Amino acid sequence: MKLLPALLVLILLVTPTIVFAQTRAVVIKDKVEARREQLASKAAEVRTKMAESKEAFLERKSKVASAAAIRKDTLKTQLKAIKDRKKATVAERLDANLSKINEVRTANMLKHLDQMDALMDRVEARIATVSALSTTEVASAIAESRDSIDTARAAVQEQSTVSYPVTITTEAALKTEFQEIRDQLLTDLKVVHAQVIDARKSVAAVFVAIAKTKEGATGGQ
Repeated sequence: MKLLPALLVLILLVTPTIVFAQTRAVVIKDKVEARREQLASKAAEVRTKMAESKEAFLERKSKVASAAAIRKDTLKTQLKAIKDRKKATVAERLDANLSKINEVRTANMLKHLDQMDALMDRVEARIATVSALSTTEVASAIAESRDSIDTARAAVQEQSTVSYPVTITTEAALKTEFQEIRDQLLTDLKVVHAQVIDARKSVAAVFVAIAKTKEGATGGQ
């Protein structure tokens, strides 16, 4: 009979611990669910923003293409004044090459930025299921990465619509004029590429933040 009071005391001591553990589990689960919904909403906003940006970009691209066609006709008219037909042909090909370089380089940069965005989507989806990773540091790193990617995308899209018209003044100045335009194109591409590199670094910073968070969680156990 003496065992009964002792058993009751033990039950009274253990019950609050169990209740606390159960309550804590519910709280953590609720936080994870809330974080998952928050990230899903944010991802939807990002996709909507990207779709709107892409639509505006394509519209601007269409206008630029029309302007480029007019510029090409203007160049052909200017090249008729060049007596050396071989030089005129080379000049026309160089003009086309400048446009192609800009198109290919910017398309490649946009492709990399799309991959970065997709990677951030996967990271946020993963974080939504792991409560230990839902920290202020990680969230801040992701936000900065998204901003950096958006900034780089806007710059690259703008660069993709830039044209580099060559004004033919004299036959003697033809080579110099094309060289100046080409140098300007490469300089502009270098500037926007630097922003893509910054975006890439910001993505790497997200994984550094996640690694530190994991390390802190492990060390605290």
